Amino acid sequence: MTGFALDKLVPNPRHRELQEVLQKIQARGRTLERALDQAVKQFAGGSVWVGPSANRFGQALTHHRKRLRTTVDETITQVEAELKATDREVHASTLRGGYLN
Repeated sequence: MTGFALDKLVPNPRHRELQEVLQKIQARGRTLERALDQAVKQFAGGSVWVGPSANRFGQALTHHRKRLRTTVDETITQVEAELKATDREVHASTLRGGYLN
């Protein structure tokens, strides 16, 4: 009877943790993605700062905004892949202190 209880399927704590991480990254990532939007918009309007230095700064700002968005998307994709590869349930006998051995 004891062996049966240890072999029952239970929620995988790693799967739950990955779900929580994904939700946080999605929420905070969208905020990060929009963080530079206003600055890029102002620079594109040409009324904030003009000249060659301003143009280079504006181009760099646009580049960093794109890079930030790409990084957020890649991070979400990586966590989604890890979540997909992680079983929702595991045998109780594989857990120790609530975590996989």
